[in-house]
Amino acid sequence: MAAGLEPTAGGAVGSAGALGDENDGHLRVRKDLDGLTMAQWSYDASGRMLSDASSVTGDVDYVWLQGEPVAVIAGSSGGAESVYVLGTDQLGAPRRAWRLDDGKVAWAADYEAFGRAWEYVPDSREAPSISINMRFPGQYLIRP
Repeated sequence: MAAGLEPTAGGAVGSAGALGDENDGHLRVRKDLDGLTMAQWSYDASGRMLSDASSVTGDVDYVWLQGEPVAVIAGSSGGAESVYVLGTDQLGAPRRAWRLDDGKVAWAADYEAFGRAWEYVPDSREAPSISINMRFPGQYLIRP
């Protein structure tokens, strides 16, 4: 695998039948399926993901502070924006996302080896209202 590519939780890049383009830093910038652009990603000069525009998850922007992801802004192209504050573990993997407006946990994850996450909302049977696709540093889940 080329250096800098974001593997999915299973360790493979992309999905069967999907095509994509890489930038000069070997970072995936686009995923196409059946001739349609399914997702586009942008990065800063250090290779940190700044945005994810996906037909599946919508538009998501990432805020970084001193090399750590600290916030997610979802729905940032036109519609209402939702801001989530991220909490990471000692390895830099997101573990919790709190809604900025009320401080409640909207997403939580427990990880297995290689970044597979069990996503949930603590003390709730409801599904998370947001999907955080970042995993361990250098990993990003590309949802089908």
